[in-house]
Amino acid sequence: MNTLSIKECLLFGWNTFKQRPWFFVGTFALYAVLQIVLSMLQKVLPGFVSFLLSMIVSTLLYIGLITIYLKAHADPKSPQYADFWRPSLFWRYLGASLLLAVIVIVGLVLLIVPGVILALMLAFTGYLVVDKGMDPIAAMKESARLTKGNRVKLLLLGITLLVLSILGAIPLFLGLLVVGPISMLAGVHAYRTLEKTAAVHSSTPATPASAPSSPVV
Repeated sequence: MNTLSIKECLLFGWNTFKQRPWFFVGTFALYAVLQIVLSMLQKVLPGFVSFLLSMIVSTLLYIGLITIYLKAHADPKSPQYADFWRPSLFWRYLGASLLLAVIVIVGLVLLIVPGVILALMLAFTGYLVVDKGMDPIAAMKESARLTKGNRVKLLLLGITLLVLSILGAIPLFLGLLVVGPISMLAGVHAYRTLEKTAAVHSSTPATPASAPSSPVV
């Protein structure tokens, strides 16, 4: 099925998580531990050094997480902890992250709704940089193409995952070690589903429209 479904994304996340729970929990535990270490170092290192170290480590961690969960979507047994290390994508991913942050912040400052729409349009930018090796601009254009017509569903999926994260944070934040991987797997499944949908549409011959259609969000 190539139609984006919130229920299907969540079920995929849960069913995939169950196949290798300790590995997926371990990936988020490693991420959490390194973030705690970074926060401790920020108290003893000079401001600029602390910021630079945090930016480098966080960027590499995000690249690693995306790599692992993209591989897990195809085969839950295939990703390994070594997949965290993909420094060759550092500059592309960092550039995409900074550009995306600026665009979304400007949209939020001008008016909240445009900022939210931009965030949904560009939601898969990081995935495309890691998955396809795209440069930031190309990744943003492709993300906008993939998400067209499904941004409301992506918003609802995001809200659902946020609620699950809040619930997961209640038991001393330990629930996030389960909710985090499931949410990541659900997001990757949404990305792969829309990727397949876009591929089907692009291969289907266009038919003349009898009347202009209204904009789709």
